[in-house]
Amino acid sequence: MWKKILVLVIVLLAVGAGIFFWGMSLSNEPVKVIQAQLAAIDNNDFATAYGYLAPQIRSDMPLEQYRGFIEQHSALLKGQHASFPFRQLYWRGGTFVFERGHMPRLNPAYLTDTLHADRDLNNVALIRGTLVAPSGESTRVRYLLMQEEDVRTGKDHWVIYDFALGKW
Repeated sequence: MWKKILVLVIVLLAVGAGIFFWGMSLSNEPVKVIQAQLAAIDNNDFATAYGYLAPQIRSDMPLEQYRGFIEQHSALLKGQHASFPFRQLYWRGGTFVFERGHMPRLNPAYLTDTLHADRDLNNVALIRGTLVAPSGESTRVRYLLMQEEDVRTGKDHWVIYDFALGKW
């Protein structure tokens, strides 16, 4: 009897670990997009950094306005260290939450309002973390990304729909 319970516990732990690591690998792609954008900012390549934004965001915020925002916050955004411990994925109708420590949940209305409520919450990533500038100043940062089809290649890729400094 105890052996059967032990085997069941081990199987459940293995399945749980597999799901966790599968989910972490899913959330790595949106984080790579954020890190690539931050690297472009660090290299003063504003056009490349701007290209990681969703087309809807780029139509609302011209490149020069985006560049002004980046330059206004350059003490924090350039040469920074980034950590993204909180990752929430809405993936094909399900929700996966991966985090270290306790961070407050966002109101679901934020997601539907930001995505204009006409979008499914499929293939959406909410990534929250901390940026630490070389001066040691740190601030919270929040990104909302969505997977979209690239019209040129026909492949899905992650784009940034929203970002906020100083917020989780």
